[in-house]
Amino acid sequence: MASAGSWSEIQIWDMATGKPLHTLKSHDGPVAALAYSPDGKLLASGGYDKSIRLWDTGTWGEKYKINEGLDRVTALAFSPDGRLLASGGTTIEVMRGWQNSVSDRVRLWNVATGKLSLELLIQGGQVAFFPDGCSVIAAGVVMYYKKGDGDRIGIDGHKATVWRDLTTNQQLLNTFKQARGHMVAISPSGNTFATGYGYGYFIHEDGNSINSDSATPWGVCLWETASRKEFLKLDHTREQPRKYETALEYSPNGNRLGIGYFSGKVETRALIPGLGNPLSPKDAAMAGNLMSVWAQLASPVPEAGYAAVWTLLSSPDSAMVALSKFLKPVPCEQQSLVER
Repeated sequence: MASAGSWSEIQIWDMATGKPLHTLKSHDGPVAALAYSPDGKLLASGGYDKSIRLWDTGTWGEKYKINEGLDRVTALAFSPDGRLLASGGTTIEVMRGWQNSVSDRVRLWNVATGKLSLELLIQGGQVAFFPDGCSVIAAGVVMYYKKGDGDRIGIDGHKATVWRDLTTNQQLLNTFKQARGHMVAISPSGNTFATGYGYGYFIHEDGNSINSDSATPWGVCLWETASRKEFLKLDHTREQPRKYETALEYSPNGNRLGIGYFSGKVETRALIPGLGNPLSPKDAAMAGNLMSVWAQLASPVPEAGYAAVWTLLSSPDSAMVALSKFLKPVPCEQQSLVER
C-alpha cells in the first residue's frame, strides 16, 4: 500500500505486517494523488510541485517525471488497459486582478513514453475511467465569465461533473450550474457512479484558499450510467455541519460505497440488502407493508422506486407472495416476446 499527504514523501507499506517498506523521495511539496497501474507494476504520483512521477514497483526506482503544462496535480487514474494515465488538478485563472482557483484541464498521458497523448476540453480536480476504457469522467470547479454592462464582468463559479466519450469526443454529461459536486467515483461494473459536493473553495492566492463553511444541500448522489440520471440522494450526507465529503470509493465488488468526511469520519453505505448501513432509512420504513411497495415501484420519484426494489430484495419470500397477486402468467401468444 502507498500513502502520501501534506508532506513530500511517499510511504510504501507491507499490508501483511503493517510495517513501512520503502520511502520514495522525489517530489518537492505535498503529494495529492497516487494510483497503481492495473497490473501493479507501476505507481504514479502527482503533487503540488506541478509534476507527475512514475515508479517501478519492482525496484521502487523512478522511471520518469512529467511536468509538461501541469499545475498542481490532485488526481491520477490509469486506463483499464494500463496504456494511458489521466491527470487532473487545480490551477489559477486571473480575471481583472482576481486570482480564481479552478480545476485544471484533464490530460491523458502515454504510459510507455510519458508524453502527452491528449488534452481534453474538460476540467477536473478528480478524474476516473469507466471500466470499458472508452470514456472519462471528471469533477471539479469551473469558472464562467460573462461580460456585463460597460467594463463589468460577471464571474460565475460552479462545481461540475463532466463525462466525455473518448471514441466519439461526445459529451455525455455536464452538470455545470447544477452544482452536483467536485468528487466522483465509478462502480467496478460501471453501471453506477457517485458524486459528492464536498468542501468548497473559491479563491486561491499566494498559496492559500478561501473556503466556504456553509452547509450544502446536495450531499452524495448516485447516478445510473445507462440513463445518465441521478436516482438517489443519500440521506444524512446533506446539510450536516462539518460533514463535507472529502472522498468517495466503491468496494472492489461494488457492494458498498465508502464516504470520507472533512471531520475525519469514514462510513460505508450498503448498496445491496443485508450488508448493514443502508443507503436510505426509508428502505426499512417500507418493510412489512409489501402491498404499498407495488405502488412505489411505479413512482415517478427515482428514490422511492429504488427503496421499493431494496425492500423486495430484502424479503424475497414475502415479495414473491405479494407480487404474485399483481403479476399474471404471460399468454402463450406472447411467449416469443418474453423470450426476446
